[in-house]
Amino acid sequence: MSEIREVVLRHDDGAVREVVHLRGEVLEGESSTYAPDGTPVLRAAYAAGRLHGEMVLFDKEGEVAQRIPFADGVMDGEAVAYEAGFARWTTPYVAGLREGDALTRRPDGTLESRLPYVADVLEGVAEFYDDGGRLLRRSEFVGGVQEGETIDYYPSGAVRLRATYRAGALEGEVLAYHDGGGVQRREWYEAGKPTREPAEYDREGKVVDPKKKPPLWKRVLLRR
Repeated sequence: MSEIREVVLRHDDGAVREVVHLRGEVLEGESSTYAPDGTPVLRAAYAAGRLHGEMVLFDKEGEVAQRIPFADGVMDGEAVAYEAGFARWTTPYVAGLREGDALTRRPDGTLESRLPYVADVLEGVAEFYDDGGRLLRRSEFVGGVQEGETIDYYPSGAVRLRATYRAGALEGEVLAYHDGGGVQRREWYEAGKPTREPAEYDREGKVVDPKKKPPLWKRVLLRR
């Protein structure tokens, strides 16, 4: 087996552009790429010419922007993307496919969203949180589209809205609730289209004019 040799490539001004390690003509070991001012751009590990180990991408200031694990040329392990120095996104991979819960966090570390993946497809219950860490929404996904129940919550934890999706479209009755309890509005859908006039209620349960407010999907369902 041949020895590993280091090859240095340079920018036109002579500054180091890339440092690679080769066994024969095949990448083996760590390789690094640099901007003309010397700021690191990329660092990656290779085995027998394939990405194997951690790839690190840097931003323009030279701070770590992404860490991506590889095994035998495909992403495998937990990938992390950074924003302003904190881990904004973490995504688990198995054999190149997203597998498990992909998490988004805020700068203070609180959870913003949790998206479940199976074989690179959204599958299961996705959750979204407010900046206080309180659950805002739970949505069921099947095959990458909303399928089943979606529930929105008030900061108090009370149910704000309850809806059902079929193949990504609203289906059946959609209910919105007052924060203190009691139905605020009812809407009815079939294949994403309203089937009758909505009904609106005040806190005492009395019917009010629903035309004074936009439909629920505009007020709540599309808000993240």
